[in-house]
Amino acid sequence: FNYIHPAILISSIATFHVFIAQFSIGMGLYVIINEYISYKTENNNLLNFTKKNTSLIIFIATILGAVTGVGIWFTISIVAPRATSELIHNFVWFWATEWVFFLIEIISILLYYYLWNKISKNLHLTIGAIYFIAGWFSLFLINGIISFQLTPGNFHETNNIWHGFFNPSFLPSTIARTGFCLILASIYSLLVMSFTKDKKIKKLAGRISSSFIIIGFLLTTFGSYGWIHSVPTEASKQILGGNLILSNFFKYYIIIGVIVSIIALLLELIFYKYINIIFALILLCLSFMSYAYFEFSRERVRKPYVIYSQIYSNGITVNESAEINKNGILQFINPLLKNKAKDDIDKGGIVFRSECYSCHSLYGFNDLKSKVGGLKKEDIYYIIDAIGYNPLMPTFLGTDEEKRYLSKYLEYKLNKNLNNE
Repeated sequence: FNYIHPAILISSIATFHVFIAQFSIGMGLYVIINEYISYKTENNNLLNFTKKNTSLIIFIATILGAVTGVGIWFTISIVAPRATSELIHNFVWFWATEWVFFLIEIISILLYYYLWNKISKNLHLTIGAIYFIAGWFSLFLINGIISFQLTPGNFHETNNIWHGFFNPSFLPSTIARTGFCLILASIYSLLVMSFTKDKKIKKLAGRISSSFIIIGFLLTTFGSYGWIHSVPTEASKQILGGNLILSNFFKYYIIIGVIVSIIALLLELIFYKYINIIFALILLCLSFMSYAYFEFSRERVRKPYVIYSQIYSNGITVNESAEINKNGILQFINPLLKNKAKDDIDKGGIVFRSECYSCHSLYGFNDLKSKVGGLKKEDIYYIIDAIGYNPLMPTFLGTDEEKRYLSKYLEYKLNKNLNNE
C-alpha cells in the first residue's frame, strides 16, 4: 500500500511500545519509592495514591506492552527479514535472557499488585524492586542489540558477540534511556495526581516526582551528548547539520524535551495545587512527541544501512553488492517474483520493490512523485545513476539495463498517476 508504508508501520508500533515500556520501568521505581516513604512516614493517603499507580502499570505493561512487542516482531520479520534474522542469530542468547527478564517482570508486577496488604511490607517492597530490576535489565539487553545496528564497533572484524553488544554507543544510549524512564514516570505521575484533590498528597508526590525529573533530565542530557559523539563520523555529521530533516528532528527532540521537563518541574514543586488532567495529558503527549523525534533521528541517522556497514536498508548486504552489480538484481531475487514480469515496466516494478520500497513509496510516505514526478525516463535514469550522492541512500545496485527498467516504471507509474500497487 502506498499510504500505509512499512517504515511508518514499524516506527508507529515500535515508538509506542518503547515509550510505554520505558514508562513502565520508571514507574516501577517510582511506586516502590512512594511505598517506602509512605511506610516510613505512616502516610496512608500516599499509600493509596501509590496503589492507584500500580493498577495502571498492570494495564500498560502487561497488555499494551506485550501486544505491541509482538507487533514489532511481526512487522520487522515481514519488512526486514534479513536484518531480523541477523539480529536473532547473532544475539540469540541475549534475546532468550531478555525474555526471561520479561517473564519475571510480568510475574512480579502481578504479585506486587495482588498481594497489597496480604504479605509483609518488606517482602512486598522486595517484589516491587524485582519488577523494576527485571524491567531495567530488559532495557539493558535490548539496547545493546539496537545500538549494535548503528555502531557495531569491531564486531565484523572479530566476530566476538561481546564486542557487538558492548558497542561504542551502548553506554551513552543506556544512560539516556534510563533518564527517559525517570522523566516519563515523573510526567505520568502528574496524570495520577490530577485525580486527587488532596493538596498535601500533590505536594509530597510532586516533590518525589521532581527528583525523577531532575535526575532523569541530567541522565538524558549526558547520555544524548555521549551518543552523538559515539556514532560513526559520517552519521554524526548528518545529525549535526548535514541533513536538514534529520538535524531538525533531533533539535525538536531536545527543545520539546527541555520545555516539558521545565513545565513539569514547575508544576510539581511550585504550582502543584493547579495540577489537572488537561495539563497532565498535554505534557504526556508532548513527551511522546519528543521521544518520537528521538527515535526517528536514531533510525534515520543509520541510513543507508539497517545494520551499519553490513546490511543496507533494502535488505541487501554489502558483500552482495559486487555480485548484484555484475549479474543484476533480477538474477538475485525470488524466481517466482521474477517470472511474473511480462515486460520492462513489470521488471522495473520488481526492481523498485527490491531496492527502493523499504524507504520510498510512489505517492505516500517519502514519495517519489514529488521528487521525480513529471520527468521523462531519460532524466529519471540520470538521477538514479547519481543516487549515491546522498549519504543516507545506498547506490543503485544492478545492471545499467535494470536502471532503465526502473526509470521506465517510475515514468509510467508517476506520470499516469496509477497508485494501485
